[in-house]
Amino acid sequence: MKGVVAAGDPRSAQAGADILKEGGNAYDAALAVMLAAPMCEPLFTSLGGGGFLLGLEKDKKPELYDFFVEVPKKRIDEPEFYPIYVDFGAAIQEFHIGAGSIAIPGLVKGIEEVHKDKCTLPMSKIIEPAVKYAREGVYLSKMQASFVKLLEPIFTSTKSSMDVYGLEDGTLIDEIHLYKNPHYADFLEEFAKEGAKLFYEGHVADEIEKISKEHDGLILKEDLKNYKVIKRTPIDFMYKDFEIVTNPPPSGGGILIALTMKLLENYDLKDFRSYEHVKGLIEAFNTTSDFRKEHVDEFLHDEKLKSILENDRLIKNYCTTMHSRLNLWGNTTHLSVIDEEGNAVSVTTTNGEGSGHVVPSSGIMLNNMMG
Repeated sequence: MKGVVAAGDPRSAQAGADILKEGGNAYDAALAVMLAAPMCEPLFTSLGGGGFLLGLEKDKKPELYDFFVEVPKKRIDEPEFYPIYVDFGAAIQEFHIGAGSIAIPGLVKGIEEVHKDKCTLPMSKIIEPAVKYAREGVYLSKMQASFVKLLEPIFTSTKSSMDVYGLEDGTLIDEIHLYKNPHYADFLEEFAKEGAKLFYEGHVADEIEKISKEHDGLILKEDLKNYKVIKRTPIDFMYKDFEIVTNPPPSGGGILIALTMKLLENYDLKDFRSYEHVKGLIEAFNTTSDFRKEHVDEFLHDEKLKSILENDRLIKNYCTTMHSRLNLWGNTTHLSVIDEEGNAVSVTTTNGEGSGHVVPSSGIMLNNMMG
């Protein structure tokens, strides 16, 4: 089986490559990467978060699976919701964590929906790379280990987190100690047998509700049971002679990608990694940040937002500015897979930075997307 896999960590990508070698298609491989990434990239993703999958099959229209997190309905006067401060060197950034920062996770349900619609291998086969990593352990890359150290206040904030990410001496996992998560392996094997119902209605749902009740959070078991994946029609636009398809509203990412590429369409980037290339990208990203604040963030649920890329005057105005500050929001990881049949799958997932709370029986860190 031929194909190509790109991911945020070599081991994450290897999980997808292994599944392609087993005869799986691009969707099978993408799910394998999504399941393995929480072991290899624990700062960037978790099954306690959410994401989007964009798939393109030969002679078919592209499809977008939206399994992003949802805002819980419940409100309380004093949720567990507090700031931690992270020193990035050039700036100190504030994040909020705690049970009150947890939004309803969508990733597990998304994986099940994609598997049901698009995959060729049984889930028991797709989980194998992730189960191996969780049981036998992995060594984090130096980069991933540095991120763990950077966000130390999150990982040390609860006993449930330290049980998963802490070492015997009270320090956190790093690149020189084998990182294992046997409870995560147990969960994956149970998930392969029982499906997403385990997470949204079974004992994992009970544990999430317990975390909320004991730590002043917002998620009830009813919220989990009512979660639904949404299938959307991607937006498309032209970049020079290429047709690009990407994520539609109410996610803002696709619109922002489209604007950035329109800003760069007539800009001479010269050679890859040249001064002109880097300068052009940074200026385009900064300008897109301005555009986001003025025209996107407050209008994500407005149907008219889909047509904003047709406003030539507005786009032209932003082509003349190219200045602003970068807007950092959360941590994500991305993967792309193409198989020998020409199926292409692109996935972005996120856990924010993590709430600090881990579901004990599953080894899954819950998100802080409300933070």
